[in-house]
Amino acid sequence: MNSSNLIKTLCVLIALTSLSCTRGQREVKIEISLEALEVEGRLLNAEALDISEEHLMMAFNLLVVGDKLVICKPFAQPNYFEVYNVKSLEYLGGFIKQGGGPGEFAGVLRSTIASQKEHRVGFIAKDMGRSYYEFDIDSALKEQGYLTKEIAELDVFGLNRTERNNQGEFVSLSLSSPNRIVVFDREGQNPRGYFKYPFQDEQSELRTEAFGMAYQAFTVRNFSDNRLGVFTMNMPNWDIISFNQPEPELVASHHLGMGQFKDLSEIKEKSRTYGVAYSSQNKEGFLDVTANDEYIYALYSGKNFEGHGDDKDFSKKVVVLNWEGEIVDRLLLEYDTKIISVDQEGRYLYSIVEQLNKIEVVRYNLKSVID
Repeated sequence: MNSSNLIKTLCVLIALTSLSCTRGQREVKIEISLEALEVEGRLLNAEALDISEEHLMMAFNLLVVGDKLVICKPFAQPNYFEVYNVKSLEYLGGFIKQGGGPGEFAGVLRSTIASQKEHRVGFIAKDMGRSYYEFDIDSALKEQGYLTKEIAELDVFGLNRTERNNQGEFVSLSLSSPNRIVVFDREGQNPRGYFKYPFQDEQSELRTEAFGMAYQAFTVRNFSDNRLGVFTMNMPNWDIISFNQPEPELVASHHLGMGQFKDLSEIKEKSRTYGVAYSSQNKEGFLDVTANDEYIYALYSGKNFEGHGDDKDFSKKVVVLNWEGEIVDRLLLEYDTKIISVDQEGRYLYSIVEQLNKIEVVRYNLKSVID
């Protein structure tokens, strides 16, 4: 990568012109200002919740599924999932343990809501690398010895985010794919790639794996409209994708900042290693994203390591978007965080907060915040 591509100034205003890379992609023209992400929103005050700090250790994912608050962890302590009643805050139990026995896993990747109506959660098992599992929260809490169900073994390695659309197809982000998303059929077979990564033409010399690692993203679902939001972690970029046609279609693309990073991959005769290193000037994108069928809530950083150190990984700024990809509001949380979750009705935004050697869950009342 030449120096001009490595340290490239972020433009304040970018006009996104025709995208013409892969099948299913239609022309999308959007003007979006980077400054729109920087505007400070209205302040929301936090309400602390009585959640065991022990259950929050190492938490990296928080889901509100129906009337359940699900805390997800990458390592079992002793469970991967801890569940509370979201209203009474009663602890309902934990499940899925670490190990090699039936229903046990060496690790789980970021969990997603598979069905709000049926209270199902899905995840990729870290030990398998490409096996997608789902569990029914209510059944897991009631049935002793409940086993998580393997839904499909997806025919691609390197998956790090997986959702299912309303047709039952699997939609994944993959470190080894040359496309932004990979869509599998209902059996987890016949992978098909769609759309380019942000700035893929400008950084065409990069290996596919470098793009996959550098442009990792969060995904969120709109169940009623059958849409997917893809929000890049380390740069201010996002896409909204619809699955209501035979081929996926882009509803909107907002690509506001090219990543500033080096490709550290090493390709040898008998070994291959892949990696990227971000510049200290790289402006972070989204730290977490959550959604219901009406709005998307994106926790935006906009900081770099040079100016903020590790604080770049925490933020109070929440950008609220509709499912056309348009910014409709901005919120300023009372406390810095890197984990947020909204309920399906849009009443509360939940957050895990770490301060003064204490970890707790707080919630913010969203009533009357958005007209």
